[in-house]
Amino acid sequence: MNTIECMINKIFMINKIFIIIIMPKSNNNNNNNNNTQIKTRYAVNFKFNPKTGKRILSKQAKRGSCIFPFKNKKYPDPLQYDCVKGKDKSSWCATKVKPNLLKEEWGYCVPEGMTQEEYIESIPKKKKFIVKPKTNVASKNNIPKLNTLSKNNNNLKIKTRYAVDYKYSPKTRKRLLSKQAKRGSCKFPFRNKKYSDPLQYDCVKGKDDSSWCATKVKPNLLKEEWGYCVPEGMTEAEYNRMYEN
Repeated sequence: MNTIECMINKIFMINKIFIIIIMPKSNNNNNNNNNTQIKTRYAVNFKFNPKTGKRILSKQAKRGSCIFPFKNKKYPDPLQYDCVKGKDKSSWCATKVKPNLLKEEWGYCVPEGMTQEEYIESIPKKKKFIVKPKTNVASKNNIPKLNTLSKNNNNLKIKTRYAVDYKYSPKTRKRLLSKQAKRGSCKFPFRNKKYSDPLQYDCVKGKDDSSWCATKVKPNLLKEEWGYCVPEGMTEAEYNRMYEN
């Protein structure tokens, strides 16, 4: 009987030691996590940059509901019960976990209290910027070689003038065709090449005795096509007769 009692006592001691080793871990976890509430949060596959106003998509991030608690990479990592802040101002959470609660997929957290749809609607839309032409007067060193105009442009009347795709040589009196010149009515006012160029309300004199005007302009009044001006007060037929007769 003494031998049997000794064996029973040894088994009891082994079980007691086993209980002492295992039980503290489960007790500690219960004490720490009983008061932790599982939050309801959502994640998307992009983050928003407030400086540039652009969404930055991520191939790794996944949309979905945040799964709490989760661990990041290793078993010793603490359980996460909320979104984890990144290096920038964004935060993330696990959207899919393994049976051991290790993170398998993740996404960028939506602000707390919002759904994905509410967050997307709250992002400001891009504004369309309208580029206005410069009105500053060009400096003396950069004055374009164009006719100077009166400062009181409001009193200028829009002239009616016409342009052709050729000019006459004053020496040979021959017609010189131009591939660049276009026939049509002169479009006043117009600018030559830059916003800083002054508005032209009449034909511009060239290096020879010819003059030219814009026959087509862009919305910002920059010259798009041009032609040789017919002398003021003349029709094209009268202009031709002056040289051909």
